[in-house]
Amino acid sequence: MNNLFFEETSLFDFFGMDEDGNKKEEVKTDDIDLSTDTDDADEEEVDASDDTDSESLDDSDDESEDSDDDLEASEDEDEPKKPTKETKNKSSKKVEKVSLPITCYGRNFKVEIPAGPISKEISIDELVKRLYEMGYKEVAHPNVNPIKSSKCNGLWFSSPDIGSKEGSTVGFAKDKAETLTVADGMEQMEISLSDFPGEEADEISTLEVWQKFEANFPAYSAQTINIDIKSMVAVPVFTTKVMDKDKVELPCNVHVYGESITLTEDDFILEEGDISSKQVISKVLNGDTPTALLKRAEDNNYYVEFSGAPVPVNKKALEVNSSAKASDAVVKYSLPLNVYFVTLNQNIELTSEHFGGKEKVLEKDVISLLGNTYSLLKNRDRNVETYYSKEQNILSVALTSGKKGAEPAPFSLLKRIEPSALKEAVSSDSFLGIISKDGEDYRLEVTPVFAMWGKLEKLAFGNTYVSKVYMDFKLPKIPRSILREIAEDFKNHINIERIARIGWDTVTESYFVQYPKNTRESKVLIEYEFEPLPSDKYLVVTIHSHNTFAPVFSGTDDEDEAITGIYGVIGYLDRDEPVDNFRIGMEGSFSYIPAGLIFKYGGNCDGEND
Repeated sequence: MNNLFFEETSLFDFFGMDEDGNKKEEVKTDDIDLSTDTDDADEEEVDASDDTDSESLDDSDDESEDSDDDLEASEDEDEPKKPTKETKNKSSKKVEKVSLPITCYGRNFKVEIPAGPISKEISIDELVKRLYEMGYKEVAHPNVNPIKSSKCNGLWFSSPDIGSKEGSTVGFAKDKAETLTVADGMEQMEISLSDFPGEEADEISTLEVWQKFEANFPAYSAQTINIDIKSMVAVPVFTTKVMDKDKVELPCNVHVYGESITLTEDDFILEEGDISSKQVISKVLNGDTPTALLKRAEDNNYYVEFSGAPVPVNKKALEVNSSAKASDAVVKYSLPLNVYFVTLNQNIELTSEHFGGKEKVLEKDVISLLGNTYSLLKNRDRNVETYYSKEQNILSVALTSGKKGAEPAPFSLLKRIEPSALKEAVSSDSFLGIISKDGEDYRLEVTPVFAMWGKLEKLAFGNTYVSKVYMDFKLPKIPRSILREIAEDFKNHINIERIARIGWDTVTESYFVQYPKNTRESKVLIEYEFEPLPSDKYLVVTIHSHNTFAPVFSGTDDEDEAITGIYGVIGYLDRDEPVDNFRIGMEGSFSYIPAGLIFKYGGNCDGEND
């Protein structure tokens, strides 16, 4: 993950062209006067803040170490990067193992894997396979993954948060005895076509599957289901989250590890006031577990689930060799199709050539193709919302939630252009492509907000990654009063992380602030969901808080901000003058920028009036 320092240069200067698209004479990028008045070899002497107010960034030893790491990574940035074994082939990564014996915990099971006479450890892949063979079928589901605790030798298995799309179906081959297993611990049910007498079609709706399971296990009533076709495993999903401070009515039944624990007021005789979700979790769990939360079922029944960074697992061995298929509702889009990617303000035309000559495609086909260019669309934990206008033949696609993780992927929608075509690309306000300079390829993205480009480095199997990012900001600079407004909101919520977005209204030609509609936050983490912006409004900057901590982007931030854009973080909110830090990012690589590049005047978020 690159975090390099911003080099201030315009798009046209960088590629040796004037704004009319004509090639400049005797212009070499190596000779451009950089705003930091330094070259790559001197970068380790550059103050990370420059104009970004981050003189406070040196207050933390951890930040200094992070900064040193970034500088070391950038010293040879103009040298082509040699693929490491890890980037060449991910399967060559060291196999992660755990010590035996080990206890595995699921929402509805608890099982100990003992040590053998000789074997004192086991790979996590093999352990998951063993659990599957023992009957805990949900571990084959791609959204059910193990989480490790740093406090003890155990694995906790998370559960999906999102149910399958309404109106979708599960398809079975009539000539095969195919079954779908709905599993939550040992509460399981196998469902096949024969369970639906009188059905002539080979497709069953997800609602019918759920109703069949619910009839056998009433405790799951009024919930939903997440179906994975490759493994032919479905997992019940509890959609009602209970936040740490939310009140829990007593008496209640708490389901954890396959047991039901009844809690009454007598269990909290020493507690004063209402009993919160956090108090309930503390009562039923010890302090060795990962982050836990309650999910409410019917009445006063609650299920304990866990969250955290999952351990990667290879589940191919658990996939059923089935001809079953999932299909969205019967909506198909005729080609050519105009796709408006709301998150990036990008317009993309898809034709039958992109889909092997097909004349109509499903929504999942469109999302899959876009995922080859925008890596975050491949992340199952990301909430992707779509809206189709039949009159205009436009499919709007938006990433509305923040969850973690993204992998680089081969590009399939990038158009290759010559530098002489820069003027046309920039004037279009919507361009995605590759442009070459001195034999090197650069990924170029143009939106109404910015022109952003980054050098493409080659990896094995045709993959690429961006090694350094540059930007031209196309809008008027943002008033500092808006940044102060956001900082004030963050200060008012100093004990949790907060997030906000600054947008541009094309009708009023002014900036506005948007806050998320749903959040789950703590002192060190926030999960969020924004309303998609209408087509006359553009996303400009996303800013989150680090409350009383330093404004240094974390590894979690790196993963969440892999989509091309402008990002900021505000920290030290307990001080008279909070400190902000900004960067630009493209497909997981970043360059720090001075705040003055996008905001009126320099200084921190408590600076002078505009």
